[in-house]
Amino acid sequence: MREPSQEPEWHLEYRDPPPSEPVGELELWASSAEPEEVSASLVFQGPAVDPDTITQLLGIGPTVDKRTGTRGTKVLVPVTDGFWRLSGERVRDSSVEAQILILLQRLPPSGGVWEQLRPLGGELFCGLFLQVWNRECHLSPTVLRAALERHLLLRLDIYYEGPNPAVDANDEDFV
Repeated sequence: MREPSQEPEWHLEYRDPPPSEPVGELELWASSAEPEEVSASLVFQGPAVDPDTITQLLGIGPTVDKRTGTRGTKVLVPVTDGFWRLSGERVRDSSVEAQILILLQRLPPSGGVWEQLRPLGGELFCGLFLQVWNRECHLSPTVLRAALERHLLLRLDIYYEGPNPAVDANDEDFV
């Protein structure tokens, strides 16, 4: 058994934002902040995707779509995979969960429509845009159930857009 004087000294400190790099031997950081900006989209992509059929089944038009074999506007090669995407806005001061629920409210409830779309492998594509490297998001059982009932993959794409720690490490406001 160790003597009390031999026990390591523990130090837990909350900083917001957290430092850009470790400042000691053991660092524990807690963050309860959501990403600074988030977005959510419903996406279907693949060779079997027919945008007109998806639009008809969901009763809502896409933000953007392309049929397999058509040519893009910027790239003149034929599209090898068709796609259909309904995009939500990229917003500040909101949660990923809130944006998913706003998007799903625009669509039919779970059931037969989603069974028909199941072979196309739809996904909820969520963008998380961070200004600080340590952020978190929570998804409740309600949102996870909603994705599951619609047979949707949940994809979280995380982008760090904050200051470059290597460049800004000496910035007093950053440390």
